[in-house]
Amino acid sequence: MPMSMYAFSIFMLIAALVGIKMDDFNYQSKSGFDESRINNIAEQMLEYSSYAKAYLENNPSASGVVNDASLNIPSWIAKRDSRIVIYFSAGKGYVYCTSGCPRSLESALYSLTDKSINVGIVSNGKLSRSGVVDSMYTLPSFLKNDDIVYVLN
Repeated sequence: MPMSMYAFSIFMLIAALVGIKMDDFNYQSKSGFDESRINNIAEQMLEYSSYAKAYLENNPSASGVVNDASLNIPSWIAKRDSRIVIYFSAGKGYVYCTSGCPRSLESALYSLTDKSINVGIVSNGKLSRSGVVDSMYTLPSFLKNDDIVYVLN
């Protein structure tokens, strides 16, 4: 009897270690997938911002949402994530991702824009960069709390 208990204990220990190893593998795979999706959204926002900047230069009084055809976005560009919005108001363009986007998107977009001070998260009508609210940077009311935004001047 003691020998079978000993063998059973060893078996359970090995099974637990294999389970822990698989959990770690699954976590790392999911983390890599999430990071890839976040980077993809940030890249889309940056790509669309270049078209929005060009549109804003030619249409400084633009207001509201402008469709992709008006922005001259080529049809071969993959369809953007549905959470990304391009909006024009008072001589500025706003490329933003709604509150359904992960907060880590701010960091990815910040890196892609060469650390632009125009990237942040909306916090009560102000721009928050890396958790610090800039009280001097007021945003329009159509932007909601937790939207990740890239402001185009």
